[in-house]
Amino acid sequence: MAHIFHCPSCGHKHRVADDRIGEKLKCMACDEVFTLSPGRGIAEPATQATIADDTFTSRLLKKVVGDPAAVIDAAIPGAISGVLAGILVAILVGIPTGRPFGEIITKVLVGFMVGFAVGTLLGAFLGVAVKRSRPDYQIKPGFALLIAGGVIGGVVTILIESYRWIPLGAGVGALVANAWAIFCERLDAVTNPPPRKLLDEDFFSEPEARKNRRRSRGTRSRYSGA
Repeated sequence: MAHIFHCPSCGHKHRVADDRIGEKLKCMACDEVFTLSPGRGIAEPATQATIADDTFTSRLLKKVVGDPAAVIDAAIPGAISGVLAGILVAILVGIPTGRPFGEIITKVLVGFMVGFAVGTLLGAFLGVAVKRSRPDYQIKPGFALLIAGGVIGGVVTILIESYRWIPLGAGVGALVANAWAIFCERLDAVTNPPPRKLLDEDFFSEPEARKNRRRSRGTRSRYSGA
């Protein structure tokens, strides 16, 4: 079972496996280092995948890749990079070179299928490789994701076009992978805002809170007048 921990500095949500509780974690949003205390984590509700966690397939997958969640997290941006690289390269190459419309549509469909397959497999492979070398790594915008997206886009371009279009495919794949990570961060910030810091007035009723605010303003005005 995984647990959800919020960074004490910025409130960013982190999904942590059971075996890491008690260790220190560096926040991917603000670089704050905090301890994964047992009492602070929120256990994720059990899902069908968790109930079937003891199946042979699940045990084999864990043995091969270590953390199946890391494979899924890496395969999603990989698949999106591959698909968009295959589609956009087919369009951006086909239109300027004067290909017939039917041939461009065929290339787009082929690029979609090849991009999805290559992006999913390469994304999962790269995710496992990075997780094995850096267990605390989390997918986020940056140089590493640009390189991974560029590799996926370049491979897809080789399979559907000629070698001279590799820079175009690599550029598309890198930009798409990074844009996906930025979108996920923005969405997470909106759906999981950091917890509001409690003020003194939160512990009083509304009339008492108003009295405290008036008293505080009166104290400041006396000192400023002096």
